[in-house]
Amino acid sequence: MPVFERATADDRDDIVKALVEGTCTNHRRLARKRTCDENDSIRRLRKDMYSRKYDEYDHILAGGKRNDQPVHVFVARCDGEFVGFIEVGLRKDGSGQMYSWHLAPEWRGRHMGVFMMRHALEYFPPGVPVYSNATKNTVAARMHGAYHFKEHKDPNPKLYREARRIPPPHINAEIASHQVPYIQTYDNRLRALEHMDTSIKVLVRAGIFLPA
Repeated sequence: MPVFERATADDRDDIVKALVEGTCTNHRRLARKRTCDENDSIRRLRKDMYSRKYDEYDHILAGGKRNDQPVHVFVARCDGEFVGFIEVGLRKDGSGQMYSWHLAPEWRGRHMGVFMMRHALEYFPPGVPVYSNATKNTVAARMHGAYHFKEHKDPNPKLYREARRIPPPHINAEIASHQVPYIQTYDNRLRALEHMDTSIKVLVRAGIFLPA
């Protein structure tokens, strides 16, 4: 079973690789095939993200903030090997915010997602909702639904439009990555954690993971 710890500057390269390669894999089939080559779209997106994300995570791992709020990055390891990372924080009103959740390419499809999400949800204080975003029609969006997140329409039309807009780098790469804002109520968080615990017990009984 993975062990979680606070990320340090030494984890930056692994974090950026997991983020960029995970994003490119998640978005590959969203490339606008009628207007450009799919591989060219992903190549442009990958180049743009690598050019920005190293500096971004240098800033975050040195104590930088997002939206004037502290963020926390945790890495998961198995036998010392980097598995993936989660980035979480609190909004100004005290509610939770999930920013990123990615696995290293070699750890995808190996039942690690449930551990990552579980650790992320356990970070947030009791009683508060958790907000997140995912790209429509991707594995990430389906996973949000599986973990009891619901699409959230902000009552402020401007904020709702902003939450749903396609990121400019994706527009430049001609990738139709429409964003979906999500919310998970506290009751649904408890349900998700209960389901995750059941899933983990099944994995342990099957011998896929050793008990914690």
